[in-house]
Amino acid sequence: MLYVIILLCALTAIGAVSNVEKSTGVKFPDKINGLDLLGVGVRKKGPLKVYALGLYSTPPPPTPLKSLFKTLLSSPKSTLLLSLTFSSVTGPKMASALSSSLSTRYPSPSKVTELSSVITSGASSSKIGKGTLFQFDCSPDSVSVVINGKEAGEVEGKGIGKAFCEIYLDEKGVSKGLKEDLKENWGE
Repeated sequence: MLYVIILLCALTAIGAVSNVEKSTGVKFPDKINGLDLLGVGVRKKGPLKVYALGLYSTPPPPTPLKSLFKTLLSSPKSTLLLSLTFSSVTGPKMASALSSSLSTRYPSPSKVTELSSVITSGASSSKIGKGTLFQFDCSPDSVSVVINGKEAGEVEGKGIGKAFCEIYLDEKGVSKGLKEDLKENWGE
């Protein structure tokens, strides 16, 4: 009987995604816009935990680790939810950091600048600080920005949504914790 209970507990845990980023304690909703939470992580800059993040998309089938991130990047729709955990971050600092990361992955400086402007203007109309939520809804060719539940704008450009997701999912991804969580949850 004890073996059956242990087996049932183990089977229940397989594929279960924790919705709490452990090092920050930030809790993420299980779903956003009909997409499932696939993994969580934290963005660090030196010793500072700048923001916790959650990746939402359609759950992939169990995927070999070597192709997991390529599979996730081919998703038709993904959402990244970032929750600030460091109170000194401003809208312009956030826009600058994300634009800097995107500019190494996307060939159109004008579109990167446009996204930076959307983030900065959206952040200026919201109170920014610890707990601020930045939501980036990505399709392969667009990124929509929502800050604290208010739509800030959308930038369209061939491949820009995929490039934005690469900030977190490519070989130089800025959140090792997110990638480790995704491997644990979805890799085989």
